[in-house]
Amino acid sequence: MPAFVIGGSALVGAGGSIFSSLLGASGASKSAAAIRYAADQASKTALELNARSRADLKPFRDLGVQSGQMLSDIYSGKANLDQLFKSSSLYQFESDYGARALNRQLSARGQYNSGAGLESLALFDKSLVTEQSSDYFNNLFGTAQLGEAAAAQTASNATATGNTVAGASRRMRAWGLGRPIRASTGPMVQPAQGSRMRCKEA
Repeated sequence: MPAFVIGGSALVGAGGSIFSSLLGASGASKSAAAIRYAADQASKTALELNARSRADLKPFRDLGVQSGQMLSDIYSGKANLDQLFKSSSLYQFESDYGARALNRQLSARGQYNSGAGLESLALFDKSLVTEQSSDYFNNLFGTAQLGEAAAAQTASNATATGNTVAGASRRMRAWGLGRPIRASTGPMVQPAQGSRMRCKEA
C-alpha cells in the first residue's frame, strides 16, 4: 500500500482521539463548557486534517485521471499507442542516442547511408517503438491505479471525518448539549431529530 495512503488515514483519524483525550481530562467535572470545547476541537481538527489530506492527494488523483483518459483513448481507438510514445521526450532521447550509435557502427563498416544501413536504422526504430510502447502502456496503467488509490483514500478520509464529527455531536446530545458544532473550516454539523444528522455550510 502506498505510503501516502497510510499517512492520510492516520492524520484524519487523529480527530477522534483528540475528542477522547479532551473529554477524559474534563470528565471529572462533566461541565457543559468542557464537553462542548472537546467536541468543537475534535470536529475542527478532523476537518482541518481532511482538508490537508485532500490537498496532498490531489496531484495523485489528477495524474490518475489524466492517465486513465489516455488509456481510454487508446482502447477506443482515439489515440495510437505507438504515436503517443513517439511524441514523448523519452522516445526522442532514445531514438537520437541509438541512431547515432548505430550510424557510427555503420560508418565503421562502410554502410553509412547505404540500403542496408537505412534498413538497419528502420529496424532499430521499429524495435524501439515496439518494446518501449509496451512499457509506456504499463506506466500509464500503473499511474491510473495510483490515482484510483488516492481517490479511494480521499473518500475514506472523508468518511472518517464525518464519523468523527458525528461522534462528537452524539456525545454532546448524550449530555443534553444540542448546540451545533462549528469548526473554523468546513461544514457546520447540526443535530437533527432522531439519530440522523444534517450538514450546513458555515
